[in-house]
Amino acid sequence: MIIKNIKPLFKRGSILDKEILEYLRDDAKGYFDMNYRKYSNGVITGLKINVHDNTLTIEPGIFKWEETIYRLKNLIDVEVPEKDGEYFLKLIILPNEENGKYQISFYKITLDEELPNEKMMELCRIKRREGANIRNYNKFIGHVKEYNQINLVNQIDSTATGKRLPIELLKLFAEEILEKKEIEAIDQIVCFKILEGILERKSLDMYLRIKLGIESSDYENIDIYYALEEVLKKSKNKFLSKKSDNNNIQKMILE
Repeated sequence: MIIKNIKPLFKRGSILDKEILEYLRDDAKGYFDMNYRKYSNGVITGLKINVHDNTLTIEPGIFKWEETIYRLKNLIDVEVPEKDGEYFLKLIILPNEENGKYQISFYKITLDEELPNEKMMELCRIKRREGANIRNYNKFIGHVKEYNQINLVNQIDSTATGKRLPIELLKLFAEEILEKKEIEAIDQIVCFKILEGILERKSLDMYLRIKLGIESSDYENIDIYYALEEVLKKSKNKFLSKKSDNNNIQKMILE
């Protein structure tokens, strides 16, 4: 059987006719459908959040919701209210429309005190206390308890084997365990995969099974977070271990 693949030729002076334009449309849609059809709801790439002068900036990215791929093409700025409260930055999915030529997918971005429901996807939350500026996240342990800091725990990242914690938060875990803790081979493998941004949910579940003896396939993000926090707390500190080794060497010399 001969399989045919077609690639348009773009030459100087050539005309983009209806057939070529339809091919480009269908080819791009086919690419997204083929690559992400098994992915869970959540952020596929991008949508990183930073804060400056109490303004949240959301970077361009792609996310999936109920079989539809959505894109954010430009930076979006959102002001954080000054008064006390817990605020939720959300993507709210709106009904699709057709106008004869296009199917148009709508969503909006909001920051308010309303808890997200099943038609919303949380990007971050902030426990606001007046008198202090909002900070970017910079550590894994205690991440969910900090006031006036971006909290990413409930943002969903999309993978082919299920949803996971956002990769930016997982990178904090990986950096902390690699820099400060004694590690096993499994820690090294998982942390390098995290830093490369390619860790699947199934791999994360298997890691927690090996490290803690738990079955986490049905865990929500907050449960996964606390499990990884437990991994960090149970890991031996590199500095203390080296200090102990040095003490043992000194004792042997004295003897």
